[in-house]
Amino acid sequence: MLTRTTGPLGLNEVASRMNMTKSSAFRLLRTLEALDYVTQSGDGRYLILPENRATVPSRIANSLVRVARGVMKRLNMEFQETVSLAVLFTNHIEVVEVFESPLLIRMANTVGKIIPPHASSMGKAITALQSDDTRNKLLHSYGFLRFTPNTITDELALRENFEMIRKQGHAFDAEESTPDGCCFAVPLVIEPYGAIAALSLSMPKSRLPQDAGAKKIVQTLLEASNQIVRDLGQAVRPGR
Repeated sequence: MLTRTTGPLGLNEVASRMNMTKSSAFRLLRTLEALDYVTQSGDGRYLILPENRATVPSRIANSLVRVARGVMKRLNMEFQETVSLAVLFTNHIEVVEVFESPLLIRMANTVGKIIPPHASSMGKAITALQSDDTRNKLLHSYGFLRFTPNTITDELALRENFEMIRKQGHAFDAEESTPDGCCFAVPLVIEPYGAIAALSLSMPKSRLPQDAGAKKIVQTLLEASNQIVRDLGQAVRPGR
């Protein structure tokens, strides 16, 4: 929506054009502003940052965050674990929405956090499905930092992990980015843009389910991602 304007828009106009309440529009704009996806002009109106337009069109990004919230909340309530959404930007991947686990001991996440493409479940889920050029750009822009003894820093081993992710349709972070932290993630493939986002469920290692429990998480995440993609298609179809 912002990319189709000739200048910045005020909060009231954004809410009106998107058929949202002012409070909902404000929360969405604050999320995008925290990601450096939009900025405010001197008079407080909002405009898109041009360097981010090519990778994630604002109409898609705005609608994606909005339609994903309901699905994420249901996952959060069902599993009582932290649910996160991340989006691909020009040369990095960022968290755009989080529903924290209500439990005292939990895996926390933060909106606006740049996540490693080689050592996080959402980062790997997105990076694995990119072209060779985009994948290399993401990896070398971030660097092969070692966070824990489990972090994959060998490029050959990482390529093999990406191949497994493409075959299985999901990614897993086994204490690769945070000690005692485990996370399942699935990509959101949104045509014609490709895998521009990922959805995850993270928990401490002590609550990591085995076998049937892990399979249930993966299957539920896949179903949730499919629902988000379907809902997004309805939200951005021509005429709406």
